[in-house]
Amino acid sequence: MKFLTCLVLFFSNVLLAQFQILPPLPIPSSITVANAVVTWANLGNETQFTVTSNLGRINASNAWISVGVNTESAMSAGNVVVCQNLLSETTISHNLNAGYSSAPFISTNPTIGLKNARIGVVGSNLTCSFSRANFVDIASYIKIDSLSNLHILVAYGAGNFGYHFGNRGSSVRVFFPLPPNNQTSTPPPFNPETQPPRNVTFFPIPNGNHSDNYTIPFVPMTFQPVTTTQPNVRNSLVDFIWNIITMVLRYLGQKLFGL
Repeated sequence: MKFLTCLVLFFSNVLLAQFQILPPLPIPSSITVANAVVTWANLGNETQFTVTSNLGRINASNAWISVGVNTESAMSAGNVVVCQNLLSETTISHNLNAGYSSAPFISTNPTIGLKNARIGVVGSNLTCSFSRANFVDIASYIKIDSLSNLHILVAYGAGNFGYHFGNRGSSVRVFFPLPPNNQTSTPPPFNPETQPPRNVTFFPIPNGNHSDNYTIPFVPMTFQPVTTTQPNVRNSLVDFIWNIITMVLRYLGQKLFGL
């Protein structure tokens, strides 16, 4: 019994060191998650996000990328914004993850809480930028304020958005500090090329019609692309091992302490 208790305490301390809480980062804040760079800026009523990933062999002109927040490092129960850059249309939706599925919070209003969305491609880099309302009165909506301490979630893939085996997430929680002295701070701007932007839909409306409220410009970008590295297999193995250890600790905690 003493050995098991010591084992639990030892791994608990190791886990606390692994999943440490970092202090607030400079504004705008940023983090590298797997093969993507996420930048955000809390403006009080909304938070501006930009996510860029070098998709490598995946055709960035027919791919999707999503970024979101969660109170846990897992994808399930997370609030995610899914940006699809398809050959025929570009769509964006604000989703709630539930287990292995993901769907808009409100099917008839799939962009609830979102505005100023942009999607662009530079080479193999796919970028999505948008503003997300910090407070929306709907069930399971994760609110953001200056004290929020959340995980950043990222995933991407080819073609239409769907279940992805290689879930991306961050084992480190991040803060969402407000700009100092009420000064606003924004991610890098999206600069259009010489050709005019084309209108594309956020998400297909159930009845097949599209409203102007669901349209955004597709903007080819001219700013310097963000080059990221491919996912590290070792990091994936480490994450898998930590997940196993966490499951063992939970089991021991239930048996020993009734937790």
